[in-house]
Amino acid sequence: MSNKCVLCNSEKSILLKTGNKKINNFICKKCGLVYVWPTVNENRIFSYYKNGHYDSSHNVKIRFSKKRLEGIFLGANDKYNYIYKYIKKHIKNKTVLEIGCATGHILNIFKLKGFDVLGVEPSEKLAEFAKINYNVNVVNDMFENVKINKSYDLVLCLHTLEHVINPRRFLLKINKLMSNNSILFIEVPNIYKPQNSLKKFFDCSHFYTYSPKTLWNMLALNKFKIIYLDTKNSQIKAFCIKDKDIKPIIDPNEYKREITFLNRYKKNYIIKGYFISSFFRFLKYKSTILLPISLLKKIKRFKKYKKIKFNIVL
Repeated sequence: MSNKCVLCNSEKSILLKTGNKKINNFICKKCGLVYVWPTVNENRIFSYYKNGHYDSSHNVKIRFSKKRLEGIFLGANDKYNYIYKYIKKHIKNKTVLEIGCATGHILNIFKLKGFDVLGVEPSEKLAEFAKINYNVNVVNDMFENVKINKSYDLVLCLHTLEHVINPRRFLLKINKLMSNNSILFIEVPNIYKPQNSLKKFFDCSHFYTYSPKTLWNMLALNKFKIIYLDTKNSQIKAFCIKDKDIKPIIDPNEYKREITFLNRYKKNYIIKGYFISSFFRFLKYKSTILLPISLLKKIKRFKKYKKIKFNIVL
């Protein structure tokens, strides 16, 4: 099995991060897409999600307090308002499909607003939670296995695309479920805004990590055009329509920009953590006399540290 980029078909890549269990992140030198290789068997992935190994991130086992539920409802309502602002001109039949709907918080809001909703969720517990608590229609399966016989005004894909083994097949199937007036809303992590240590950011369950440019090209490859792109926060948010004539525009310098950014981010993250941990150690021991001496030592080390050049492997 060759190490080939799914976006541009190039076999020229470099190791970006060594992961657990021989699962590694590579970055394509032609287009900049970051991907896991070797790829994981799809049946294993389905089993992973179906059996609830990912459920803890959604707090399924926790009985939500009233205050917590109110917070979740308000957050879901804010997300609805954000999305609706950009899609209201495209809505005709008020139909929504969410792929990877988890506990159904977002679908519940759309349902309360009068939309006909359908969710697809591979986790049995998450799908059951959505059905019991919100009475929303949820199919418990992988999206790739689900047969859907109608088109939708809006397709939601919130933090799902990065977990998909074959994004081309996934997006082409979505394309077939949309009319020319439909909207696809995608939200994925932004490689340029990790908001954490890089070891945590490059999660082994994220088979692809996107930049705004590589996401644009992945969508264009599968005949989607981004009509609005939002990168203000740590996520990439993209509103897309179908466009049969669009083609990817590969930027050969994207991978260099990503490498430069990641090396700089890693260096700054380590330095920041170094000073913060030193400061809290000082507070713990309240050593006011030793503080100036300690800081001088840190500054000297910092000056030496700035000269260090990191390897590509994160």
